[in-house]
Amino acid sequence: MVDGRYKGANATSTFLLGNLQSTLNDSCDTATGVTSVSGLSTLVITP
Repeated sequence: MVDGRYKGANATSTFLLGNLQSTLNDSCDTATGVTSVSGLSTLVITP
């Protein structure tokens, strides 16, 4: 974190992407590649 209340703290994001293969389909084979996915996420901030 570089500014604000948590300046200098570490932040770790985790993402749970269920059934990733179904979500991506053939996106990896396109010129643009994967542009978005969605799922549950958490942000953990430690001093």
